[in-house]
Amino acid sequence: MVKRLLVVLLIVIALTISIVGATNLNFQNPTDFNSHMQCIIKPWATQAQCTWIESGTGGNNYVDMWDPVYEGYDSSWSQCMILDNPYQTTYAAGTYLGYEGSAGNCGMVALFDASKTTTFAVGYSAGSCAISKNTRIEMKMDGGRAKIYKNGALLSTSGVINNPYYVGLCGHGAGTSKRNSWDDYVYGQTENKYVAGLPESDNDTFIILKDIVNPASSGLAYGDNGTIVSSNFMTGTWSRGNTSIDAGTTQPNESFQLVNYLTKKVIVTNYTGSAYLGTITYNINDLLIASGEPQGYYAIYFPNQMQYSNPILFKSNGASVTWNEDTYSVGDTGTAIYYILSGGYWDTSLYSYRVSIVDSYGQYLQNTSLTASSGSVDFTFTEDNPEGVYYAILTATNHDGYEYILGSDYATLVSYFAYGGYVNNGYNTSIITDANITITQGLTAAEILSSGYDGNYSSSPVFSTGSSVFFNATKTGFKPYQYSFTPLAAKSVKNLNITLYPLDPLGEYGGIGIGGVVRDATIGRPLPGATVYVYNTSTAESYTKTTNVAGGYICSIGDLCSLVPNQMYKINASKTGYNTSIDYNVLAFGRV
Repeated sequence: MVKRLLVVLLIVIALTISIVGATNLNFQNPTDFNSHMQCIIKPWATQAQCTWIESGTGGNNYVDMWDPVYEGYDSSWSQCMILDNPYQTTYAAGTYLGYEGSAGNCGMVALFDASKTTTFAVGYSAGSCAISKNTRIEMKMDGGRAKIYKNGALLSTSGVINNPYYVGLCGHGAGTSKRNSWDDYVYGQTENKYVAGLPESDNDTFIILKDIVNPASSGLAYGDNGTIVSSNFMTGTWSRGNTSIDAGTTQPNESFQLVNYLTKKVIVTNYTGSAYLGTITYNINDLLIASGEPQGYYAIYFPNQMQYSNPILFKSNGASVTWNEDTYSVGDTGTAIYYILSGGYWDTSLYSYRVSIVDSYGQYLQNTSLTASSGSVDFTFTEDNPEGVYYAILTATNHDGYEYILGSDYATLVSYFAYGGYVNNGYNTSIITDANITITQGLTAAEILSSGYDGNYSSSPVFSTGSSVFFNATKTGFKPYQYSFTPLAAKSVKNLNITLYPLDPLGEYGGIGIGGVVRDATIGRPLPGATVYVYNTSTAESYTKTTNVAGGYICSIGDLCSLVPNQMYKINASKTGYNTSIDYNVLAFGRV
């Protein structure tokens, strides 16, 4: 396809996206807390903290709140966990796990307006704790009033208030050894009130391991080094809300299952009884390792709610496979890099090996047989591939047809993308640091400074397709660059260098000149090696210049161009593979 040329200047802008919609967090992974939540405190509780607590043995992770300065007890709270951004809701829930230390600490729920001013709080009053440990707490707006439920029973009702912008899960009381802990946060939805968790799967912190060389070294293990935490057992947790939150409603006995996350095969079914929360211990040796179940990802599933926990990887050891990027977009080629150890793990007399690319629906998109113990496999994402998670799975298959997953990694195909590149001086190609780059799209905006020894800039992958992106780059002493375009296809990184042209490149005694930057008219990328024609429309005087590596050019006395003052010059540019630019008419009347 032939592209168009444009002779202009460029400016850049960066975007941020805020979280909207429902939030359902089991806190098994640190991103649940670090990327979504914040801690707020009473003014006097200056040392209060909210901290994500990671189990060292594959147990339950949660959020811990505490204030090391004892302030006495009153009817208020000292610290709360809330969402990062305000979002009005009619429903929220959390599981209060209780506290460490002496009696006096207590769970609290506080509602806040957009300015984080408390509109309603409940939990502790006059020495009495209404929210005790191991309870499921729910907030539901009903008729303009907030109703707080504890294990399905109405606990308290507010006066008439607006729907809260924040619903805080809080702790009352303080002291060096005292803690208030919360888990399983649901916010902004009136269905799918069920939350389940398996040992932390973020970056495969915990995995279920089957050792094909040393079977005794199998079990729940640390993903980074294969050290076994438990040879036989894995513990999961779950919480749920009342299905109707009506007076006198009995919580139904519902099933939940350990399932193969890709094939949806049910491994074992358990039941909630009438409880609102609980733990479940799975004998993974009997259910998975020794039973011959296929390796892959496993999760807890509530079939009536169609709700999953985070998945945990069941694999064999002795190898690894890793995508070269965390995110891709349509048109990108992802590379899965693999390595298989010697010592029985790479043994072509016993096993055949392959790398498979699998989508989140369990469909195998590509299978590549391996003939070497290390290497890489490429997969190109097309418009036929929907957004979502894609797995690279490294498999060893024995002569009986049993498949061992030696390694697995996942990446995400996204409709958002990032911008990055370098900022250069169009006159002399030098780098420009501390250029102010702004990228905006609709109501989303961010600002970036070019930095580093090479004048680079980069944004997060938050730009979307289908609407105009506006770039603006400024630097004192340079002409501003402004450009906009509508991206039609997302790329995980769209390289877009920025070239700024000096306001006075020739200096006070530089004579007359015509200069600028040649850019791709589609997205404004500067083009090196383009040919620029400068033509005097009155005298037929003409010059030809070639753009430098930053896409810049200059036609002046120092560049063998004897321009005539007060004469009109026609300028255009061409480059192989591009249409010739439109003609630009410039009056030569002084310095460039």
